[in-house]
Formats: sequence, structure tokens, C-alpha cells
Amino acid sequence: MGGSERSQNGFWRLLDSFARDRNGNIAILFVFMATVLFFFVGGAIDYSRRNAVRADMIESMDAAGLAVARLAVSDSSLTEGELSTYGQKFFLANFKHADMVSNLAITFDLSDDAVIAPCVQGQLSTYLLRVVHIDKFKMDTCVEITKKGSGKVELALVLDVTGSMDWSVDGKKKIDSLKDAVDEMLQVMYGNKNTSTNIKIGVVPFNAYVNPGAASSWNDSWGDEDAEAYYHGAHFI
Repeated sequence: MGGSERSQNGFWRLLDSFARDRNGNIAILFVFMATVLFFFVGGAIDYSRRNAVRADMIESMDAAGLAVARLAVSDSSLTEGELSTYGQKFFLANFKHADMVSNLAITFDLSDDAVIAPCVQGQLSTYLLRVVHIDKFKMDTCVEITKKGSGKVELALVLDVTGSMDWSVDGKKKIDSLKDAVDEMLQVMYGNKNTSTNIKIGVVPFNAYVNPGAASSWNDSWGDEDAEAYYHGAHFI
């Protein structure tokens, strides 16, 4: 029994010693945990602000890019500098957090005929993360706006060239009206340019008989030169 009593007395002495300890371990641990907790809470607050400002920035950039695209289409005489100035004013009129972003600057890349690329640079000051020496967030962002009618286009024109197109409507042959309509469409698609890397147009004549040219000039080895396949309803001429 004497050994058991000594063991119990030793435990209580150890517990009493721990309770009376004044070395500051608990205080150090508390300070460490408080710092970590402050970092996560402060980070959540500052990053939430950053995300809200960035969302407003992107929305304002999209609106400014679309406004510049519409203006460029409606008035082709405007220079790139004039369009950029208009876009900058439009962006600042819509960006609600402009006073929170330092060194704010917006540019418009108009070098591509098909795309308008607004880019914004700036810095957002932090509230709480500066305690851990994170003073600012970079807010540099770019977006792209594709101009109307400037994307990749592949178009097939199936043109009726049957005998009925020789008939006249209101004194004009239908085939001539068709030619005029095609010319107008090509003018809309190409404008003053003869070629475009964004546009591909194929022509398919609609008729019972089609002359695709001499078979010797075809560039494929699978063409049915004699139109002998069972699904052909006509012969080449």
C-alpha cells in the first residue's frame, strides 16, 4: 500500500506543479493561435473585398468593350484614340469601386479587326492583411470582346439555277435578282476587302444537272466521276 500511496502523492504533486507554472507556455500558445486566427479572418475579409471589386471591374470592362464595338460599327471614321477615350470614360462611369483602386488605368487594344481587348491595371489596398505585410492586391485584368460579324464564319450558298430562274418577276429575271442578292451579301460579309481569314463561303448550284468541271481537274480520288452511284438522281454533264 505504501508504494501506491507514494504514486498517488507524486501525481498530485505533478498536477499542482503544472497549475502553479508561470513560464508563459499558455500565453505563447494563445498568441500563436490568435495570430493564425487573425490571418484567416483577415484574409477572408480582404479577399471578399477583392472578389467584389474584381467582379465589378470585369462587368464594367465588358460593358465598355461592347460600347466601343457598337460605336466602331456605327461610325467608322473614328480613330483608335477616340474609341479608346470613349471606352475609358464609359468604364469609369460604370465602375463603382474606382475610388478603392489606386494607380487605376484602362487601355483598349484595337489592333485586331475582330476583337476589342480592354485591359485594366490597378492595386487594391488591404485592411487586415497588412498586419502580415500583405499591403496590396494586384487587380490587373483583361477581357476580349468579339465584334459583331467578326467571328469565324463558314457559309454555304445553295443557289437555284434551274430553268425557272429564267422567268421574270416585275420585269426582272429571277436569276438576275439572285445575282444581285449574292453581291449584296458578299459586300456585307467582306466590306471593302477581297479576302478574309475569318470567312469561308462555298457555292452549291441547285439543278438537275451540274457541271463540276473536267474530272481530270478534281483534287480527290473518291469522286464519282460518272455519277454511277445508286443515290445519284442526275448525271454530271
